Amino acid sequence: METKILDELFTKIADATKVVDVAYHEIADGKLNPIHKTDTSLLGIETWKKEHKKNPVYIEHTAILQEIVTEKKTIVIMDTHSDSRSANEFFFFGIESIMIIPVIQNNTVVGIIVVPSIKSPHFFTQKEIETCIELVNHYMPKYFESFHSVNDGKKNRIADGILSFLKQNGVDFVFGVPAGTVSPIFDAMNDIDIKPVITKNEAGAAYMAARYASVSKKLGVCIGAGGVGVNNMINGIADAMRAKSPVLVISGYVNRKYIGKGALQELDTEHILKPITKYSKTILDEKCVLSELEKAVRMALTPPCGPVHLSIPLDIQLSERFEDIPGKVTIPQKDYRDSIADLNKAVSVISKEKFGIIMVGKGCRGLSKEVMELSEHLQWPIIVTPEGKGVVPGTFPLNLGTYGYCGSDAAAQYVESDLATCILILGSSLGECSTCNFSDSLVRGRKSIHVDLDNRELSKVFNTDININCDIKDAIAFILNNTPKSANHFERPSLNPPYIKNHEGLSIRLFIEQITKILPSNTFYLSDLGEYMNFVFKYLELPEGSDFEINLNYAAMGSSLAGAIGVHYAYKNRPVAVFAGDGSFYMNGSEIITAMEYNLPIIYFIVNNAMLAYVEHGHQFLYGRVLDGFKTRRISIADMMNSIGVKSISIDKTEDIHKIKDFIAVIDGPRVIELVTDGSEKAPIMDRLKALK
Repeated sequence: METKILDELFTKIADATKVVDVAYHEIADGKLNPIHKTDTSLLGIETWKKEHKKNPVYIEHTAILQEIVTEKKTIVIMDTHSDSRSANEFFFFGIESIMIIPVIQNNTVVGIIVVPSIKSPHFFTQKEIETCIELVNHYMPKYFESFHSVNDGKKNRIADGILSFLKQNGVDFVFGVPAGTVSPIFDAMNDIDIKPVITKNEAGAAYMAARYASVSKKLGVCIGAGGVGVNNMINGIADAMRAKSPVLVISGYVNRKYIGKGALQELDTEHILKPITKYSKTILDEKCVLSELEKAVRMALTPPCGPVHLSIPLDIQLSERFEDIPGKVTIPQKDYRDSIADLNKAVSVISKEKFGIIMVGKGCRGLSKEVMELSEHLQWPIIVTPEGKGVVPGTFPLNLGTYGYCGSDAAAQYVESDLATCILILGSSLGECSTCNFSDSLVRGRKSIHVDLDNRELSKVFNTDININCDIKDAIAFILNNTPKSANHFERPSLNPPYIKNHEGLSIRLFIEQITKILPSNTFYLSDLGEYMNFVFKYLELPEGSDFEINLNYAAMGSSLAGAIGVHYAYKNRPVAVFAGDGSFYMNGSEIITAMEYNLPIIYFIVNNAMLAYVEHGHQFLYGRVLDGFKTRRISIADMMNSIGVKSISIDKTEDIHKIKDFIAVIDGPRVIELVTDGSEKAPIMDRLKALK
């Protein structure tokens, strides 16, 4: 809450003066104590705090500060180089002009608001000065009132410090299930502007945090009790690990004096989670909670990203805060010049190869424009991995569709042909699902170049000719700037053969092909795990402006049913739609109730074929027989959802798909569309089944 008030003040001062760097220093112990500032490219919060800590500014040694404290007046210096009052610190930080406004409380200067123009001078007009003083006098009493209300008595707790740190690192909400051992953290949300999203199961909370982090590249946070709560989260944490999603898992632990005595829900979660996190630690010293938190968040956000876990005993959460709240975590970007030799090798090869393929993986998320520009420049067609689906619109004329499990016929045929003499692999781990069971068809007989920010992925599956460990955006820019524009013109063939009815009832293929014409063009689609996802990979042609998400590498059923809520919070102004099956619904469908309780406009398409279809058809193919338990009694999911207040309809005929448009015309909460089938439509699942032989 405190930093939110300061941020509002800083924004209004910046609007009034057009000076983007604004800071607040508290005056304590005879020196400046840096509290908060705008985080800019000129001067970041972390650098600012670090330098002030290293070189403290004492009032008695700084004439300009003595004048401000004594006379309680605002001082403006238009040119620091020609004003005798300028302090050494001005030149250290590159300050050309500065306005310093005293913060007065009980007739005493208790701090200063600093408005420095860095690297270029600024002439502060009288109107700007008066406006800024009025703003300071208006906002700072609110700041002090908020600060004291948060920190009176019991409220100066480590739990409050944890949330304050998360807030200044861009965390606006956390996913979780309250419990006794994390109750102080949930209580602190009454005072700090972070919203709790209370889920139906800790597994759902972890999936939500993982999907939020995966699509936004920001820190996702989930909170739950130690022991049972964390164990419920394990699948979601593992999902985040395989997806390289920056997730912070906070779990409670029993009071330190009860450890080892068999306290309720006591369990060593630190070591349970070590194999599926980048960092897992139980904190037993109240003096290092915030420094450990800063370390964990930094590790989560440092590529290759991943989940981290901190277990914090209840009595520590309630303890008085000893440490200063660390500054905002910033992660330096890898310098592409470290890979300049490999980039030059790649450019040399690409320039000589007339025909090639660009393979686009999930690591290209957010680089649609750059990837398409490169494809057009080289006239090399694109194939996308199942997890890379959505990076390039299906309508892009050089997009051959998905390659790998359930890929398009056009992509498979082009890879198998000998036309392309080079493959450029961007942001793919080349896992089983992306390579048709690790088939070397991708690289056999052609030059291979692999670009990935995660060095562990290079030459892990195939011995590629050139490996480039750098940011994919930088690599694309380098290739564009250093290769000639191709005079070729690639003509895309039909992606797949036309539909032929070979089944009873509703066609999942035709539904997938038609749904993008019904939903808004900027819809964010997710697929859960089940036989239907094969239709999604092969036949879902995503329009420009849409996107797609699945974690096929970990392949946890129910992950996207819950994860869709995380995607909604990442992109609140975009429609979100989920493809799932009845098997996934029974595993994690309770989180649709969470969507209902928070009025989230998420559309759930649930394929109800009353069976574990992948298992049923897989066993029939592999062993020529099945077990009775693979099929289940059909239950109306639409009726079930309607009975609890989630608006739902059921469709069992392809010709009724048009009804969806009116059903979703106005959405004030989740909608469930049950697709009733008998499972007789053959799905393109043979790649997976062959891998199991």
